[in-house]
Amino acid sequence: MALFFARRECSKEGVQLLDQTVQQIRLSASRDHNDGWRLWREYRFDYSIDGVNRYQGRLVLLGNRLLRSALETSKPVIH
Repeated sequence: MALFFARRECSKEGVQLLDQTVQQIRLSASRDHNDGWRLWREYRFDYSIDGVNRYQGRLVLLGNRLLRSALETSKPVIH
């Protein structure tokens, strides 16, 4: 799911996802809007604007739902 969201966010911003991978950096349990327990995960990924320089992006997922995404060169997007 994280790779799908990373690809989608990069596509929306017109940037290139590098290495076609995401790396999980945090994991915990959290309650969703229905008060049910879900896995809360944060991921990082690398992308390029120009094919030369490397930037970092982040995703936050609760269960299979994207909560937040951020690219180094833009403000965080709350979903």
